[in-house]
Amino acid sequence: MRYLLSILLAIFASSCFGQLITEELEREINRRIELEINPSFSIGILYPDGTAEYYGYGQPNTYSKQPDSLTLYEIGSITKTFTSTLATFYLKDSLNAPLSHFFPEITHPKLAQISPYQLQHHIAGIPRLSEQLKDYKNARIAYETALSLNLKNELLKTKIERCKSLEAK
Repeated sequence: MRYLLSILLAIFASSCFGQLITEELEREINRRIELEINPSFSIGILYPDGTAEYYGYGQPNTYSKQPDSLTLYEIGSITKTFTSTLATFYLKDSLNAPLSHFFPEITHPKLAQISPYQLQHHIAGIPRLSEQLKDYKNARIAYETALSLNLKNELLKTKIERCKSLEAK
């Protein structure tokens, strides 16, 4: 996560000083794609005059082309940053209080003692991924399979509803 934030900071800094995508940043993006750390990157820069530039690297999934200004991404990782910031802002002195202070229904003794501070700093001892998703390739395959199954389920649901409406007539 720190590394991704460093990349975003480099993007912001380079855009402020006139050089958009540095060679160093582009090399790092391509390295991360080649090593399958990240499947793709999309960078959008909005200028004060309202014009924008977009840069796309890699391939978001096996069904897509190179990313562009319309490519959709999940924002799960950035959501953690927003949540952490809001927790710091609203909880202030309570960041070190155990979760059971906020959620009395937590009965597991280990979970009850974890604090928001520990969750923010990833020191609570909770694994990042479940055992079946230990490496990125498996997580990506699982995600794409879930998307595919969801699409198939939606299509099936639509067909069933269409058949029911025909039967009702």
